[in-house]
Amino acid sequence: MTRGAAVSRATDHVDSGRLQSELAHLVGYRSESQNPIAGTCRRTIWPRPSCRA
Repeated sequence: MTRGAAVSRATDHVDSGRLQSELAHLVGYRSESQNPIAGTCRRTIWPRPSCRA
C-alpha cells in the first residue's frame, strides 16, 4: 500500500464516522481499574482477599 493510499484510507475512516464509532465501542468496556473491589485487592498482599463481588 502506498503512503497516499494509506492516508486516503485513514481519512475516509475518520470522515465516515467509523473511527468515532469504534472508539466509543472500545471505551464502553468496563475494566478492572473501574472496579472498586479490585482496587482494594491489589493493595492487600496477605492474606489474599477474594476479589469477587
